[in-house]
Amino acid sequence: MYRITEVVKNLILLNIIMYVLFSVIFPQTGNAMVLYYFSSEHFRYWQPLTHMFMHANFGHIFFNMIGLYFFGIILEELWGSGRFLRYYLYCGIGSFLLQWAFWYWKYHDTIYLNEVGMLGASGAVMGVIIGVALMAPDLTVQLLIPPIPLKMKYLALIYIAMDLYMGFGTNSNVANFGHLGGALFGFLIITIWRRTGALRM
Repeated sequence: MYRITEVVKNLILLNIIMYVLFSVIFPQTGNAMVLYYFSSEHFRYWQPLTHMFMHANFGHIFFNMIGLYFFGIILEELWGSGRFLRYYLYCGIGSFLLQWAFWYWKYHDTIYLNEVGMLGASGAVMGVIIGVALMAPDLTVQLLIPPIPLKMKYLALIYIAMDLYMGFGTNSNVANFGHLGGALFGFLIITIWRRTGALRM
């Protein structure tokens, strides 16, 4: 069991608090924390931040927090708390920007564009997974489902392939391009940090 780091601990606590408040105690107000497209009458200026800490159900928050715990600790110990927090939030921003772009491409001529919302930490957590894969590609992790060992570079590629397939090939209610946005921004941020000398191997 890893020793939990400070930012990861606080992010997990904040996600749990938001879930309990707006999904369990005050579900009628939770919709105001979900992110809607900026042209929607449901859009509020705080949603680009609050949606990262909202979850649809227990399974949603459980698996996101498991991912944040195992992979976030690695990056926070490697980079320090400040850099890790900035990276996490940047990936969350990249997550919704790419999802918005996909929504506009797919729904710009329909009313659905202004009615669909997104929520969850998945995009930011995906960015964290990509971060670990870039920093330690040959690190072997033990998966929960299925219970097999796998190198981080392969795990990241599998997640990206699954999100591309599901994003283009299905009509699920999962924001797959939000996941891909977090991954893309994570890749770009680390690339920029390396090229500017802000981040070393």
